[in-house]
Amino acid sequence: MNCLKCGAPIDLSRPTCASCGTPVDADGNGIPDVLDKLVEKKVSSMLAQAGGGARAPANPAPAGMSGDESRDLHRDLERCQQEIAHILQQPQPRWLLGWPRLLLLLVLSVGIGGVLVTHIVEAIVLDRSLVAASLFCPGRCQGCSGPGRIFTWHVKSTNYEGNVSVQLCTNPQIDISRLSKLDVVHPKADLEPYQLSLWTSFLCNSVLAFAILILIGPLLFAWLRQRSLDSDRRRLERMVARLQARIEQGGGSGWLPR
Repeated sequence: MNCLKCGAPIDLSRPTCASCGTPVDADGNGIPDVLDKLVEKKVSSMLAQAGGGARAPANPAPAGMSGDESRDLHRDLERCQQEIAHILQQPQPRWLLGWPRLLLLLVLSVGIGGVLVTHIVEAIVLDRSLVAASLFCPGRCQGCSGPGRIFTWHVKSTNYEGNVSVQLCTNPQIDISRLSKLDVVHPKADLEPYQLSLWTSFLCNSVLAFAILILIGPLLFAWLRQRSLDSDRRRLERMVARLQARIEQGGGSGWLPR
């Protein structure tokens, strides 16, 4: 055996090299350093031949679980944790709109204000306009005012079948409170100067409904979005707890909440 420093033959029975004086057992473990070096090289060579220096797995499989199953569970666990982190990073606005939601509010305003309020609440239930007549009747005729009255009847002919509505403003010339539906269907006097188009109520009610929805809609959208994110986060947290329990117990078949 040769000295690790000078390469000269050494006598293992002596504490130092006869040529350079280097200690034979510098680390004091009772084994000459040259033998330690030979053992280290031998072990490294054996590991390289066995598999190129295999490393311990990052997530060792628990007892009773295959390596593939362990990797799948750890991968699912990591994915769930990343999704939870992504949800927690999402902003929490108090007001949320955007073009798709704006279009939805427009459709709802026409449906609620233009159709429901105008053609059902006003024309059928109340027989009078809530807002439009009070706003526009004064400009329709001299001395006219709202809310006036709405008369609705059913028409059936060879060309048309459906409901017809006429909206009359309160005026000093004709006492509309005494008029019956027959007086409007077959009028004895000219009622057109005091008549307000029902389209006026349709547009007015639609605009009012949109104004109300644009105030409360974005708040509702933000609240619903936050509820959805909280629901997803709780579902993922339950899944994380389930995955961790399966990993600790060594796998096994079991239902995972989605």
